[in-house]
Parts: sequence; structure tokens; C-alpha cells
Amino acid sequence: RYTVKVEPQPDELTSDNNEAAFWVNVSENRISVFYAEGVPRWEYKFLSQTLRQDPNVEFTGSVRTAGETFTLQGVRKTMRLVGGLPASEKDFEGFDVIILGDLPRSLMPEAQMEIIEKMVLDGGSLIVVAGSQILDPSYARSKLAAMLPVRTGGAVQKFSASFVPQPTDAGRN
Repeated sequence: RYTVKVEPQPDELTSDNNEAAFWVNVSENRISVFYAEGVPRWEYKFLSQTLRQDPNVEFTGSVRTAGETFTLQGVRKTMRLVGGLPASEKDFEGFDVIILGDLPRSLMPEAQMEIIEKMVLDGGSLIVVAGSQILDPSYARSKLAAMLPVRTGGAVQKFSASFVPQPTDAGRN
């Protein structure tokens, strides 16, 4: 258990938030990561490159190259895929982290979302590197949407005039 403390500043209104405690779990095991990307993007290129170079990470990734064709890369190159994701719960076993790139809803069966949900509830991690497809309205009432800290499927909002964000009363306090 570690505690991080920051000395209060002379003009600081409160020092209640100047200390945070957290646990660090040191593990000898390598982290197994699966990254599925719906289109070849820079995010996939650089994240997969970085993860493959890390000696503490076992990386497997799939990226859609055309239509419904995915190229599988990394450690588990012979795994079966459905929509760019591991095909079954057994294929998902052993992954500590699932990274979802910009996958269209049409490529993500409900069964895969249920497996991801179970994995997260069992202590696994889900990272979403969002794009226009994964925040599409078709995901709005899916199991994936329920796991995200943002709302999916909202209307695109465009602002033509500049504005300055204003804190609420609670924010000022």
C-alpha cells in the first residue's frame, strides 16, 4: 500500500484532496493483451508496436484489412476469430486485458460482448480506443455500452460559436 501526499499550497482552500492511498500488486507473470481494431489506424500501429516491445506483455492483435477479413498478429496467431474477436470463451481465456478499437456493431456479436462482460466482472480489464464506429447508436443498448463510462449513440453535436466552459456551483466549491 502506497500513499502519495502533496504539501498544501499557501492559497489552497482545502487540503482534503492532497493525499491518496492505493495498492500496488507486483506480479511475476506477464500480462496477456488482446487488441481488436476495426480499421487500420495509427492507434493500432503504435499501440501494438509498443506492446510487442514490452517484455512484460504477451500481445495478440487482430486488425480488419478488408471486408470481414482480419489479420491476426502476435503470440496467438492460430486463434479462431469471430468479427475480429476471439471466437469462444475458451479462446478468450488467459487474456488479462482486452482492447477494442473502432469495431462496427455488425462485427461484434452479443456472445462476444457477454464474454467480455464476464471477463471484466472477474477482474479483467477492458480498454476502448474509440472511434466513430464503436460509439455508433447501434451500440446504445448493448452490454458493451453498459461497461463504458460514456454514453454511446448520442447525436453528433457541432458548435459554430466559441464558448467558455463554466464550473457549476458544486465545481466551484
